[in-house]
Amino acid sequence: MSRNLTIDIIRVVCIIYIIAIWHVSDYTSLFSMDNDVCYSFTCAAMGAFMFISGFLLKGKYDIDSFIDIIRFVKRRFIRIVPLYIIAASYFVLVGDIQWWRILLSLIGLSSFIQPMTNTLWFVEMILLFYLLYPLLWSRHSETTILKAVVVYLAVWLLNDIFYDIDVRFFYYFPCFVFGMILPHNEFNLWQKSWKLFMSALIIFALVVFSMYSNESKDFANYLLYTIIALCGTHIIVYLCNSLSKMRLGGGNLIPCLYKYGSIYVSSSNNIYNISYLLARRWHR
Repeated sequence: MSRNLTIDIIRVVCIIYIIAIWHVSDYTSLFSMDNDVCYSFTCAAMGAFMFISGFLLKGKYDIDSFIDIIRFVKRRFIRIVPLYIIAASYFVLVGDIQWWRILLSLIGLSSFIQPMTNTLWFVEMILLFYLLYPLLWSRHSETTILKAVVVYLAVWLLNDIFYDIDVRFFYYFPCFVFGMILPHNEFNLWQKSWKLFMSALIIFALVVFSMYSNESKDFANYLLYTIIALCGTHIIVYLCNSLSKMRLGGGNLIPCLYKYGSIYVSSSNNIYNISYLLARRWHR
């Protein structure tokens, strides 16, 4: 699959926002983003990451046999697991998690037993989605959707019984599946659609406003955050596609974003740098 500048910019913009803005707010007292509006932007950024993960996987890996599954697991997990273990070891050393949490993550169960690891929860959840990918894969989008609905409802039922599943699974799993079912030959039209962008923007704004004005935190809000993640994903894709056409200093904007974005991110804590490397490897 040919390289797509829009996807490159999505990576950089979301990495900078999550690592150098959201985490700085979360772990320091420099400024606060502890409100539903800011969290909605975070959901959109995370949703965009999940979307491009599913999108790129579907364009790169076909699962027609058990051999294909083994090949997929070896290639994808070799890129992620070593760096994840290094990063998770840091949390073990400082006493934030136990070693058994790492084992749970490697078999895709960390999302089902609270609490998930701060910062690295995203890696743990993407490992779960990678394990689900061979099950969800199909040459027909309708089959993938049907399988995804069954998985979603099964996890929802488990959560209703045990109430111990990380709710972010419900936010971002649909984004991952959406990336899998979006035809690659339609991506360019989809990312440029002004009507879809405006529709997503209006829905995003209405849902955020309704949540901001509603103090209830019941299970129904899971669906609202899912809508935020999906609509926010399209908004980010559309805006990043527009950025890909901009030029800065006689050159394309994307090299500048990589250069200065990397400098900004590297000024954060070392664990953020590990997270950055992980994010770069996910989408190779």
